[in-house]
Amino acid sequence: MPAELKEEEESKEIGGSGKIDERFTVVTIEFKPESVLPESDTVSIMGEFTNWMPEIMERYDSEQILLEPEKANTFLYRTKLLRGYKYRYYFSVGDEFIVDPARATSEDRLGKITNFVDVAEATGQL
Repeated sequence: MPAELKEEEESKEIGGSGKIDERFTVVTIEFKPESVLPESDTVSIMGEFTNWMPEIMERYDSEQILLEPEKANTFLYRTKLLRGYKYRYYFSVGDEFIVDPARATSEDRLGKITNFVDVAEATGQL
């Protein structure tokens, strides 16, 4: 199950002050299940950045798939994360909880295996 993590820089103005809060970055997490899912199926992501509550991931639209056919059956989730931390997450497909074996994993203190994203301090690193 290949997945991609991408980092995008985004400027966020603090309270209309004109100052940019560079402590945060936009992270895109992609997930491509091993089997093709029907259009009616959903994939959710749960992690420290969602308070372990499921958030439905988007599918790439048909226009994007025409430009990049490898994006077919790929789901994505974008969120702003504070730089300098690792965030754990996993996916839910139907009633099944899944980690992406193509991505880094770790075991929490209860023994549950999850994926994680390391949001680097420096610009352009993930």
